[in-house]
Amino acid sequence: NFQSHTLAPSRDGRKSPQTTYRAPSSSKRRPSQALLFSLRQGHDLLRPMTSTNSAIAKYNTPPPTLLQRLQYNDPTLKEIGGCSHHSLQEISFALRSNITVSSLKFNSSQLGDEACRSIMNALIERRRGDTCDGCRARLVRISLARNYLGTDGAMAIADFITAHSSFPCSVRLKANGGNSSKKLCDKCKITPRRREEDEIKLDLLQNSLKDEGVIAIADAIHKSASSSSWRQSNGGTAPSSCIVELGLEKNKFGDVGLISLSQMIRTNNNLHTLRLGKNSITCQGIIQGLAPALKVNTTLQILSLMGNANIGDEGAKSLGEALRCNQTLKTLLLAKCGVSDAGALHILKALYNDESAKAVLEESNHSLTEISLCSKSVSSSYSPGYEATSEHKPCNFRRRDRDKASIMLKELIIWNKYGFGTARRLKLEFFSLLAPRPSIH
Repeated sequence: NFQSHTLAPSRDGRKSPQTTYRAPSSSKRRPSQALLFSLRQGHDLLRPMTSTNSAIAKYNTPPPTLLQRLQYNDPTLKEIGGCSHHSLQEISFALRSNITVSSLKFNSSQLGDEACRSIMNALIERRRGDTCDGCRARLVRISLARNYLGTDGAMAIADFITAHSSFPCSVRLKANGGNSSKKLCDKCKITPRRREEDEIKLDLLQNSLKDEGVIAIADAIHKSASSSSWRQSNGGTAPSSCIVELGLEKNKFGDVGLISLSQMIRTNNNLHTLRLGKNSITCQGIIQGLAPALKVNTTLQILSLMGNANIGDEGAKSLGEALRCNQTLKTLLLAKCGVSDAGALHILKALYNDESAKAVLEESNHSLTEISLCSKSVSSSYSPGYEATSEHKPCNFRRRDRDKASIMLKELIIWNKYGFGTARRLKLEFFSLLAPRPSIH
């Protein structure tokens, strides 16, 4: 590939083809191979020898390890997806002084309770350090799915949430007219910017937290929200810990843990996603805890209860009554929850209460844009008037009633997609068309 033919004068004066070789560019071949190739051609390498050797040494230098990148605050290291070949103690110790990592994903790492405690202590020390908060990366995700965590691991997570919320945000920026409680670095002094609070997505899928662990985590989130309200009312700085998403699928807890979570939902103003699928939740937990909490909650947008087969029609009825008062929930997943025709009609009645025009406007839900009552959800992506089939039916309605209910449910979901005001107007127009008209005589 590197041959080129040139014409060189022969002994008799005539030009004959001669094969010469040209060294390849450094971008296509290694520096060491280019150096050997030039030596064979007899090039003068006395002057560029130093630069060539440095290039060879730079190429042969191994890349930095995960531990080194953590210790030296590599700006490109934003997420840790495991411990690699390093021990967890080394990773935890390096994480204490790191300011660049914003996401921790230790899924299926077989951590256990002790390792979870070590990671949580490292995160507490990281927040407690003297590093300028204006430069420290926001913590956005902690994923500990499938790690055999039990009650002790849940206690460690609860301690982290409580300790993290006890440290107020130290950056009061000049743009807001405030002062800093800690010393700012030169970068933050030159470029004042708003310091956003941490928004943590906590994923604890498929562990063994049970009721005791769920109660500990719910109480920690509830206390952090209470301390936030107290500080803001007294002119203080809000805490930097903020759990915005909580995943607790397959954690073997029941109604006791759900009631504790419901008490947390009543006062929490930060949580927007709650996943509680495939646990031991029954209709009693829905009636006593979750449904009353949804009536007063104003921030939760996604609620998943999939796989709790004992919720049934009674639980669906309580959720339907809560949806009439709730205007912020957008996604409700109730697949494989034992909901039959009667429970589905309660959900449908919550989306469109046709008792009166006032009920249509004030006692109907206008925010829900996705609902799942079977294996396939009904969302706003369906076109209006889509014919219901056995694959898309919400429940086991009779053929005639099922088609009417399915089409009506999809229409209501599509109307809610257009927004609160538009959904109210469309439902009121639909009610006026179907309302009985007074007779002339």
